[in-house]
Amino acid sequence: MEMPKEFLTFYLTGCIDQIEKLKDAPYGIQTRMARILSTFLRSLIKSKTLNPIDMYIELQAFCIKFMDVQEAASLFKMLKGIDPENYNIDK
Repeated sequence: MEMPKEFLTFYLTGCIDQIEKLKDAPYGIQTRMARILSTFLRSLIKSKTLNPIDMYIELQAFCIKFMDVQEAASLFKMLKGIDPENYNIDK
């Protein structure tokens, strides 16, 4: 089943916003959620379900904010290695 690009972008932006609002949550909750979302984003990019160029600035800002989370740092490295000129999704 193919998901509309706008829906996926809207959903992921909402997830990022919610994680950023968790700064007052009990210890470790925000980090745990950032770890889960980073792993999810990496899997979407690897499976070519998400074109990272569509959300490049938001993803980069998220990764920088949570650079102390290993999965976010790994996602940041993945984003830096993507060439916008060659990354196309034919969906």
